[in-house]
Amino acid sequence: MPKMIVDGALMANLIGLQSDFPTSLKKRLNDLKNIPGLYVHWYEKENEKKGRKLGHVTYLLNEKDSLSRKKEALNILKTIRSIWPTS
Repeated sequence: MPKMIVDGALMANLIGLQSDFPTSLKKRLNDLKNIPGLYVHWYEKENEKKGRKLGHVTYLLNEKDSLSRKKEALNILKTIRSIWPTS
């Protein structure tokens, strides 16, 4: 049986936004890549279409107890969604 290396992780999908979204795709990707500990998994799709899954991000949680991990996950998700909203 594989051994767990972390106590938790966060995964968030990156879904295409409307064509007139004020922040460019390139800037959003760069901003995500600058978050320490966040891994961007990009599916190499060239065109952003609203509602199309373009990739996802993962973040390995560092906190040891479950309540602290939940807070950590919510904080990092808030940061992700400030850069890449869901709609």
